[in-house]
This record gives sequence, C-alpha cells and structure tokens, in this order.
Amino acid sequence: MKTYSEIFDMNRYPKFDEKHRPKDTAPCVCLSGKMYKECCKDEIEESKCNKENSGINYELECLYGRKYSKLTSRKVYKKDIVKKNFSYCLACNIYGNCSKDNIRYSHTLSKGVVLKNLCNGDNNYVKQIDDYVMINDTNKGYDERFNDVDKASITVSFCKTHDELLFEDIEKDGCKEYTQTEIQNLEYALKAITFEIYDIAFEIDYLAELVKENVDVVYDSPNYSRYFEDYEIKLSLMEPYLELANRLIYDIKQMKESGVSSKIVTKYISLKYNRVEYSLSEIIDGCLVNVINASKPYIIISFYPDKKYGDQEICELVENYLKKPERKNLKRITEHIISNSKNIYFNKKTIEHLNKKALSNLYWAHRNGIGDNRVSNNFGDIMMKVFYK
Repeated sequence: MKTYSEIFDMNRYPKFDEKHRPKDTAPCVCLSGKMYKECCKDEIEESKCNKENSGINYELECLYGRKYSKLTSRKVYKKDIVKKNFSYCLACNIYGNCSKDNIRYSHTLSKGVVLKNLCNGDNNYVKQIDDYVMINDTNKGYDERFNDVDKASITVSFCKTHDELLFEDIEKDGCKEYTQTEIQNLEYALKAITFEIYDIAFEIDYLAELVKENVDVVYDSPNYSRYFEDYEIKLSLMEPYLELANRLIYDIKQMKESGVSSKIVTKYISLKYNRVEYSLSEIIDGCLVNVINASKPYIIISFYPDKKYGDQEICELVENYLKKPERKNLKRITEHIISNSKNIYFNKKTIEHLNKKALSNLYWAHRNGIGDNRVSNNFGDIMMKVFYK
C-alpha cells in the first residue's frame, strides 16, 4: 500500500531533459528506486532503435490504452482504487493525526447531494463515458461506450475524520442547498482538486506499471515518445496541484476554527432551468469547476487570483455569460466543459433516451474535442436541448 509521504515525494520520480528524455541519474520511470541508466534505459533504447517510422502497432496501442490523455487501465484502477492501494489522507500535512486504517472511499462529487440529485431517483446509478475503450474500437456501439456507475467519482483520499470535517457544509444533513457561502465555495473547490491529484498519481502509477509490462510502448517512432511526454506532463502538475490542495485545506481550517476569510474568488451561474443532466468536479483551464444540482442547477468556478494554474478560459466564458446571460454563451460553456472534462457523469435515463447521432456527438466531443470531424456543427445546440431541462 502506497502512503501520502511515498506518493507525493517528488524525489522518487524521474526527471526529464529539454528533449523530454529521462535523465540518467534520476529515478527510473518504472519507479523501481534505481537510477534510469541502471534500470530500464538500455531496454528502452534498444526498443527505440528497432522502431519503424510507421509508429506504434495496434497490439501495443491496446496495451498502452492511452491514445488520448483521458484513457487509463482497468487493471491499475482495480489495484489502486478498488483495493485501496493508493490510500492517503490529503489533509494530513495540515491537520495531522490521520490513521492509515481509517482511510475511506470518498466521492469527489458529493454523494448525498450532487450524485443523488443527478440520479434523480434512479437507484444510485449514473452514466459515464467509458474512457477505457479503445477510441476507434468499431466493435463497440455508441450505447456500449457509456457505462452504468453506482460508485461514481471515487478516490481514496481522506481519512474518515477529515472527510467529514472538510465537507460538512456541503454534505451533512441540512446542507442540501448551495447557498454561495465562502465555506461552501472552498469545499466544492477542494472536491475538484481532490479528483485531479488522485487522477495524476493514479496515471503516473499506471505509466510505471506499463513500462514493466512492455518497454515497446515508450517510443511511437525513433524520434518521438508520447509516453515520456505524458509522464513529464503529469509530474509537472503534481507538485503545484498538491500546493493548491494544501492551500484550500488550510483556508478551510482557518475559516472553521478562526473565521478567517480566504482569498479565493468564486463565480457562479444560477442556471434558469429546473435541473442539469450532468455533473462534474475537476480542474479545467486551471480553474476549480463544479456543475451541480443542489437543489437548483449551478455552474461554479473558483480560483486564486494571485496564482494561475492555467489559461482560465472557462472563467472568461463564465464572465461573458454573467455579463450577457444569453443561450449562445451558455452553449459555449457547455461545449467547453464536455470537451475538456474527465470526471463527468450523466443522468442515466437521459443518456439511454439519446439517439445514435446525439450519442456519437457526445462521445467524440468528450474524447477528442469539438474540433473532431465526427462532431456535428450543431453539437452545442444538441447538448443544450439534452442537458438543460
């Protein structure tokens, strides 16, 4: 079982040079603890020399299962999440006194409020796009690419005590409404960063396991390694995102214990509909984003103005809507969210009632973005009709 101190010790991870290659004297990409030059380097270099310029073959593509950044491995998912191999309390540095035997499953979408309202009485099941399926797998119909999920948005990121303490203003009995208070904004923001950090740590572990299985996945061609680029990107995000999480937890602690306000800025849209048929909680463009029914539908964007973690395009789109609350501006927000989200879930009946064209549009926009030639020009209009009731 990997602990907080082990997972977030940056000294145990590889370092990359300006050409995105692992440094010889830094830890190996397989996380064996050995230096790269004394571990996997020779095998990887030999594999690189044997590569043809045609790129990675289909068998290795299936093994890698990562043609686009949202794909991960079911095997590592079961090992890390289902079996709690990745079990830590994200609050241990700020609060301390966490018991490793008391780490619990927690939902990065609030179970008692957000997920319950998204289910809308449908036996706790929601739909999720299956990001494990090979993206061009023609054996899967579009209806088969959406999974029923009864444990949505699960991580193993908090001990029981801190999970209840840090989210009590959005999860405890009597807190079913989003009332735009500062403490609720902080707690929803923490939900978003909790997913991102767990997802990054999980994917790094996947990359480490993958190279142990077959070093041929590293280089697509003699001159290009998507694997190394993915690895470097994930590592570059881990440290600043962990810093952001610690800041949020510290601010929540200060507010609960001393009434000290946070410097976080939150912008929200109170949607003029009865409900929204999707929910999410994650970072988009460096902003902490939540889409919820609590009990009215809201889009909530939070960020610290003194430090940016991305280009904050989603924030600009929200500001445009707040200035001009027109349908076309909400459509742009919806398109951007669907094509840039991972931790997104849909009402089960809504997805089951979609026709093949709508399912196809939603699938390709989520996997490749709205620029994919399989996404209709009127994609935004289709989604507006489907998701806002």
